[in-house]
Parts: sequence; C-alpha cells; structure tokens
Amino acid sequence: MESPIWTIFAAPISWNPLPYLNDDGSQRVFRFSRNNPYWVLDNIFTNGTVNRLLPIASFNYTPTDWLTITERLGADIYTEQDKYYEALNSVANPNGVLVERTSNFRQFNHDFIVDAHKKTGDFDLELLLGNNILSNYNQSVQGRGVGLSVDNYYNISNAATQTYSEAHYLSRKVGFYTQANVDYKRMLILSLTGRYDGSSVLSKEKSFYPYGSGAMSFVFSELMKTKSSFLNFGKIRASYATVGNDNVGPYSLNTPFLAANVAGVAFPFQGQNGFLLSSTLGNPTLKNELATEFEVGLETRILNNRVGLEISYFDKKISDGIIPGVSISPATGYTGTTVNSAKLETKGVELLINANPVRTENFKWDLIFNFSKINNKVLSLYKDIKQLNIGFTEAIVGQPYGVIFGDRFKRNDKGELLIDEQGLPFRDDTQGILGNISPDWTAGITNNLSYRNWSFSFFFDMKQGGDIQNNVDGYGYFYGTPKATENREPRVVKGISVIDNKPNTVSVDGEDYFRRLNSILEAVIQDGTFIKLRNVTLAYNFGKNVIARTPFASASIVVTGRNLFIYRPHFTGSDPESSSFGSSNGSQGLYSYSTPTSRTINFGLKFTFQ
Repeated sequence: MESPIWTIFAAPISWNPLPYLNDDGSQRVFRFSRNNPYWVLDNIFTNGTVNRLLPIASFNYTPTDWLTITERLGADIYTEQDKYYEALNSVANPNGVLVERTSNFRQFNHDFIVDAHKKTGDFDLELLLGNNILSNYNQSVQGRGVGLSVDNYYNISNAATQTYSEAHYLSRKVGFYTQANVDYKRMLILSLTGRYDGSSVLSKEKSFYPYGSGAMSFVFSELMKTKSSFLNFGKIRASYATVGNDNVGPYSLNTPFLAANVAGVAFPFQGQNGFLLSSTLGNPTLKNELATEFEVGLETRILNNRVGLEISYFDKKISDGIIPGVSISPATGYTGTTVNSAKLETKGVELLINANPVRTENFKWDLIFNFSKINNKVLSLYKDIKQLNIGFTEAIVGQPYGVIFGDRFKRNDKGELLIDEQGLPFRDDTQGILGNISPDWTAGITNNLSYRNWSFSFFFDMKQGGDIQNNVDGYGYFYGTPKATENREPRVVKGISVIDNKPNTVSVDGEDYFRRLNSILEAVIQDGTFIKLRNVTLAYNFGKNVIARTPFASASIVVTGRNLFIYRPHFTGSDPESSSFGSSNGSQGLYSYSTPTSRTINFGLKFTFQ
C-alpha cells in the first residue's frame, strides 16, 4: 500500500495538499509522479481479515508416582483474506487496480512424552523420552485486476484484465528427543539432552540429523556449613550444545517452473499459458546447518538476598550455514542457488543485576539492570566468495554479519574529505563498508516502587551504536526538506582540495551541497544510539476493607504509558528502532518513510473474583 508519508516528507511545508481535487475532478498533485496524500487516504485501501483457531489438547497418565506419560496435540489454523485497491486516476495506476488474496495456513503439532522422575538417597534423577511431529501447510491464491470499468465498484469482475496465481507449500518435521537430569544434594546438577530430527526440506539422504547438549552446574553455597548473611546463594555453570537447523524454505531442492514474464509480457498472454524454470537452481544435496555453543556463567545472591548477580559468556559458531541466492555462472542458465557453506561466529557477555535498595514495612524499591554485548563475524561464505548481499545489507568475510555497504566519499590517507574543483565532496570510485547494523551493546533498567497500596514502575531501554540508513533524509536532500537543509546559505565544505592539496576555500550553494549528499549513501548512514522510556505504570490497589462487601477478591486501577520519551542524539528520523521492511533477515538497518512510533496511555480497572 502506498504511504502518504512518502509524499508529505518530500514536499515543502508551504504546499497545502487540500483540496486534493481540481475543479475538473482530477487529482491536485505537487509532483506528477506522486498521489496527493489526502487522495491516498480516501482512494487507496488495504483491508485484511483473519479467522483463526488454536485448539490444544493434553492428556496425562501417571501409572506410578514417579512416571508420567503425556500426549499433547495442538493446531494453528487460520484463513486470511486481504483486499487492496487503487481507485481510478491513481498516479501509478490511472485505470485502477484491485488485488484480492486468500491465504490458508494449517499447522499441526504432536508430542508424546514419557517422563520418569525418582529420588533415591542423595540423588534426584529424571529421564525424559519424547517424539514430536510438526506439519505446516500454506496455500495462497491471488487475483489481480487492472482497468476498473465502474468507479468505486471494487469487485474483481469489474476489471478489464484479470490474472490469477496460486502457491502452496507443505513441510514436515519429525523429532525424537531425550533428556536426563542428575541432581546430587542440590549441589551438583548434570543435564544431558539429545535429539534426532528429520526434515522434508532437506536432501533425502541427509534429511535426518542428530544434535545434543551437556550442562553442569555447581552450587558452591551448599558447601557452607552455616548460613551466611552475606552469601546466600552461589552457582557456577558451564554448558556445551550443538543445535541442528533446517533453515531453508520448502522446495529448495528442486528447480520449479514459474509463470513466465518475457520482455515485460506476463503470461497468460492472449489466451496462452507460459512457464519458465526458476532462475534459482535447486540444490538436491542440502543438509542441515549446525550451531555449536559453549557457555559459562555465575549466579549469586548476597546481603540477605537483596542483591542478585548473573553473568555469562558464550561463544557460538555456525557451520554449513544455509545461504540462499548465491550467485553462479550465468552460463549454467541460472543466476543463483542455495548452498551449505557459511561459517559464522558470535561471542557475547550478558549481565543481570537484581537489587532491593530499599525495603521497609511500607515502602519497597526493586531494581533490575540488564546488559549485553554481542559481537559476530562472518568466517567464510562459499568457495572463494568473500561478499554476499543479504537484502539491504551485506555478509562480508572477516566483518560482522549485516554491514551496510555502498557508495562512500573520496578521502585521502588521513581520512579527510577530498573536495573537487566545484567545492563539493565526491564519490569514491570503489564502494566500501559504511556501517554495522549490530549495536555495540544494549541495556535496560527497570524500577518497581511500592508504598502501601500504591505502586509505580518505569523501564528505560538503551542501545549504543547500530548504524541505520536514513532514506528519508537521503531522498529529502534532493528537495531540501530535512531539517539539516534549513541552512541554505553558501558554505565552504571542510576538506582537502584536489586542485592544490590544500584546505578547500571554494564556496558552494546549500542546494548544490545537499544534492551532492543525495547521491552518496555514506551521507545518510546514522548512529542509531537511543534511550527510551519504554513503559511507565501507576497503580492503586483497593484494600480489603474497601472491597470487603463486594464479590471481588482484589481490585485496582491502573494507568500505563508506553513510548513516552526517546532520546536519539545522532538519528534524525522518528525512531531508530523502526524497521521499514519488517523484522526478517536482511531487512534491518533501514529507515524509509515508516509511520512514527505510537505513544499510548491506557487506563484500566482490574478485578479478581473470590
């Protein structure tokens, strides 16, 4: 659906889009290629309806006090109906367009679990055996009609040209798993897991794959013969795990036929069907990717449990990573394929602190602080390939996963901007790495305060670093609409002149300067650091005396605010967390005419019955 924000952000504030129709009934537009934003609101429409059913059934049988047999069945069944239309006289589709899509999704999940749990002497033993079957089916049918005969009649039978398409996908996964836990005197705990999965999306010869884990923890505070008011609990833990994954869509083993589109002619054409093989070559040898992870950690509680600390370090490596869309020689007749080859490494430190700074009879203050620092690196891709596009970012060997790559300013060996004879910075002949979408670190602070019947809580969320491509500014530089362009006076751009290798002294107009920035991607890469007041809640709990003669066991009134404040010192968009193209892999680090984040305040009453 077309966003009216796209037009508004790139139009001058002096333009009034109302009225949006001319006297002859045509659209009143500022630019010929853009719909009027108010016309969009009334004439371009998307509607979606979802009917969903989530049945769950669980059966437990306990033949003895130490044995439990469980069978669990679940399903997720939904139908989604979407309708999109553009009225007549749309700039992009002047004859009108209508799209109707129906999606049917069915997921069935079944678990059969045998759990034996028995204590004997100083040992607490548990053994679990299980089987899981997961099935997913998705069907999508779409009809597209172009050229509406009757205005304001949005039925696909009203379209002069109608085309239909269908896609359906079925995948199944079966798994056998086991887990064994041994607890000795609540001091030494050993946990072992194993799993054997089979997936329909992988090669028949390699569709089954094993993986497992081992973890041990030592509660050293149990060694103390007497209770300590300082150290109340202490545990160290270590684990090593391998995890298999079938991270690929159905039918990647084969090369399917797709409806043909030749030289802009889409089939069916003049009553004839046409199909071509997909340009992505199927790979019938795909196997699972494997992640191995080592983790160590420490957990403590001190000062009569008023301060708790958890800290962990992990090192994770992915081998045989599945990469879709790897480029291959066009001589094969295909442009790409899917391969098992990527190797990635992720290391990180995570910290969690729980504290009770104040605790009295009537007043209590609880504080929670979390911090994480995660670094990742691409170790290899495929054969001699060193760089691969993943949506709006790149995977480059030796670099973090998901770097921003593109046109950059020409600089000298000292990193200083080079300025051309016109007095403007210019593009380097070679592209380069411009930023990294991953943050340097993230953190959060939660405060919970209570006084008698009142409670008050607020949560700050923080992110340091993480670069963002701000396309709103990049596009707007050409038209002079971002705030940075308010200064339109002539200026001397700081840098080194290519004419005499001395500091630049040539003055340029503001318009020329910002239009030059518009053509170089580096100019719109911004630091996504932020501090957010994510949540604030104030509540009053009515006492027992107030509700003693009512049917309620408890009653409270609550006021909650979300996204009340954001501090973003280096980002000029509305919210550095906005992801304009969703949360999927390859869609991060891009801000492009997203709707500003909502700030909400909710009032509520909560009751529980006796």
